[in-house]
Amino acid sequence: MNNISKFTIITLAAVLVISSLTVSVFGNSSLKPEVDYDPNDGIVTVTGNAGSEYNGKKATLIVLNPDDEAEYTLEDITEQNAEELIFIVLQTVVEDGQFVFRYNWNENLAGGEYIYKVAVEDLIIDEAERSISKYFASISQINEAIGHINAAKTKEEMALHLENPLLSLATSSEFYASNRLLIAKKLMDLKGDIQFENISAVSAMFNDAYFYCLADEGRMTKEALEAYFERKSINLPEEYSSYPDSVIDKININKTKNLLSDDELIRFVANQTTVVAINKSGREELISVLQAYDDILGLSQLSEYSVYDKLSHDDKILFNIDLTNKDFNTIQEFLEAFKKRTKTFNPSGNIPGPGGETGGKGTASSSYKAAYIDNSDIEKAEDRYKITFSDLSDVQWAKEAIEDFADKGYISGTSEKEFSPNVEIKREEFVKIIVNVFDLADEEAECDFSDCDKSMWYYSYVAAANKLGIVNGISEQEFGIGAPITRQDLCVIAHRIMQIKNIRAELDDSIEFEDADEISEYALDSVRTLSAANIINGKGNNIFDPQSSCTRAEAVIIIYRLLQHL
Repeated sequence: MNNISKFTIITLAAVLVISSLTVSVFGNSSLKPEVDYDPNDGIVTVTGNAGSEYNGKKATLIVLNPDDEAEYTLEDITEQNAEELIFIVLQTVVEDGQFVFRYNWNENLAGGEYIYKVAVEDLIIDEAERSISKYFASISQINEAIGHINAAKTKEEMALHLENPLLSLATSSEFYASNRLLIAKKLMDLKGDIQFENISAVSAMFNDAYFYCLADEGRMTKEALEAYFERKSINLPEEYSSYPDSVIDKININKTKNLLSDDELIRFVANQTTVVAINKSGREELISVLQAYDDILGLSQLSEYSVYDKLSHDDKILFNIDLTNKDFNTIQEFLEAFKKRTKTFNPSGNIPGPGGETGGKGTASSSYKAAYIDNSDIEKAEDRYKITFSDLSDVQWAKEAIEDFADKGYISGTSEKEFSPNVEIKREEFVKIIVNVFDLADEEAECDFSDCDKSMWYYSYVAAANKLGIVNGISEQEFGIGAPITRQDLCVIAHRIMQIKNIRAELDDSIEFEDADEISEYALDSVRTLSAANIINGKGNNIFDPQSSCTRAEAVIIIYRLLQHL
């Protein structure tokens, strides 16, 4: 090419000087440049970081012409071949560790892969760390590509022109490969009558179409969602500004169904966040959740809400029993269940008698009168809201405790009818139970365990218990979220609760368990104390098995017995 004269050119001799610079390898520096080209003003900007140690040093940029046969290193350039290989040479001075080069692109140049290489005086490092390639095209070529996009009449045409390398779109991804026509159709729907004027506009709308198709197909990821809102500079309300995995799962279950705007997406994310909050709530927590998310639920706008609003706090907890034993997929599902509940709910255990008159045990604490319910459909008042599970036959020793705690809202089943008593209990699950049972909640408590996400349901429970010194982590950095709690660790936590709540028990210095030598030293006093108080027992054959995981049934019975000592 004979276009070098159209640019600011340093003499070719300067190129040769580069290869004779004093070599000083600096391990923390990287000269790999970043190349940005704005086709709207034709300015090419090349930036990089040499490190503040090289302030005032001379930086040299060499741009090589496209070459199909070989990629030349700086050392390959000689005085004889320089004019053939080099497109442009620029120099600047490193300031604040940075170097910046700018020049105007000539739109008459042919498109191709231009190679950028940078060297800094007294600093030469690995070739791969100072070189990058960038595909350039003329303005006329770019305008032609945009014209094809604007003129596309079918999704097939659009998909074909989206693969033009000049546009640099994400057409190499696996998702695009299997959904290219779907994405092309989405782009056409978003575009409507818009005529793109530059590549940036095409790229922005393509990214939107790509993202919406991810959501439509149930392929959303937390990273993609956060990147989308960051790219759009959208600030969301605090209650759903973070996205736990459960929200992403809920979004993928309930696909977005052809979103075409930011407002629609924000609303959809808010809806799914609300559903997750409802599903994770206990019967008492649900009261505050319904208030916090009312702008999304629209619950207070329902005529049935007046029934709920007039209930006492205790009656609201009873009302919520049926709602917290379900897993809702959509807000509409929840609202339908809420409406149905208002038609059958009988506050404070009152049993409607013939003709709709209330009778039976107790008087209503609110002015709400339940609708008539046939007596044949009602059990005794004291059993009306008692929760039972179908899988407790082999844990009869814990059945009473499990049903009592479930009825009080301290625990919930793994489904509406099952408790899964023999499944191991996780550390965070056990902490939630003790915080609820012994009224240890502290909304202002914080913890800095690396594996405790503030947006997750367990955070406030772990933070409150940690603040009181009831629980520690499995290390100084990690609490152990998702890990099962061992039988001996459960005893340690239970013992600390005894101390905080001033629960007295005799200390038996002699542990009679056959495997007492397997109990860790830090847990010995705790196991002795709980054993002496008959709060814990062995597993049979006089074995305690301190290192094994604790089951859900075992955890409940130990807390239940502990509570009886208050």
